Amino acid sequence: MGIQEIISDFEAVKADVVSNFATLSGQQLNWKPSEDVWSVGQCIEHLILSKQFFQPILDTVANGTRTNTFWENWSPLRVLGTKLYFRYIRSDQTKVKAPTERIVPMSEIHGDVVERYAMQQEKITEKLRGIPQRTFDSTILTSPFLGIVTYKLSDGLLILAEHDRRHIRQALRITALEDFPKV
Repeated sequence: MGIQEIISDFEAVKADVVSNFATLSGQQLNWKPSEDVWSVGQCIEHLILSKQFFQPILDTVANGTRTNTFWENWSPLRVLGTKLYFRYIRSDQTKVKAPTERIVPMSEIHGDVVERYAMQQEKITEKLRGIPQRTFDSTILTSPFLGIVTYKLSDGLLILAEHDRRHIRQALRITALEDFPKV
């Protein structure tokens, strides 16, 4: 997949978050149907926290200082890792614990979470616009969450977009609940 298609994908995901959640109040963003379920705000905050692990990687790709490691170039797990990630992310049936506590959101989320998410998406797409297609095509990443898994930059970005969609669907299920606050 080309860089322009990835940028369009990120912009579409951002538009989904803004159109579905920007008008929610602080009370609505923080409402939880039970203690073991994240609120809408926590879902969005989790997306922000998760992408922070990719920021330094994207910075080095965008400024031209990143080179693939030997493992990234020759890993036999690249295709397997990508397939496993997509299978997990596209299935809402499987609940998986976050791979690190650093991406688990606080229990109380500030009302600007949608705005912060949109700004983060814009910064990422701006960085992507500055990456030459040749660099984009040749860059292989190591997962910041599971160090033995590698994937092409395009696949990593698609995984991020699918991860966002997964949590958007989770947040939409919360807003559809009968008890969800209407004001």
